Amino acid sequence: MGMPARAFNAIAALVLGDAARGVWGWDSRVTPFGILLLAVVTFGWGLLHARLAGDARGWRAVAWAVGVAAAAWLVSVVAVTRLGGEAARVLGPGNLIGLHLVLGVTLVVGMRFAFGGFVRDDDAAHRSDS
Repeated sequence: MGMPARAFNAIAALVLGDAARGVWGWDSRVTPFGILLLAVVTFGWGLLHARLAGDARGWRAVAWAVGVAAAAWLVSVVAVTRLGGEAARVLGPGNLIGLHLVLGVTLVVGMRFAFGGFVRDDDAAHRSDS
């Protein structure tokens, strides 16, 4: 609809309630709160994935990412439909699916970058014994 802030405002409305409902454009209080809320929740899903996937590589890491993204999608659908209102109109099924597909891909890519350049302490100790 040409208003990029509206989705963030709808997310903020899940917590702020009436103070954020009906805000379509940029609002100096509502929009940054929605952006922050989305970032914090996404970071939380990333931490959960890192904890569950641990040292998983390959298809196991992908499976954990799919599982976490599916759980995040389910939580989002429940939150949007139960707390609903404006969020249900703005964040439709296609938007939620797309958002969580991106989450799943970034979980896999993020784990690859997170562990790609680091050597674990027990690996370093093993190498020094050789």
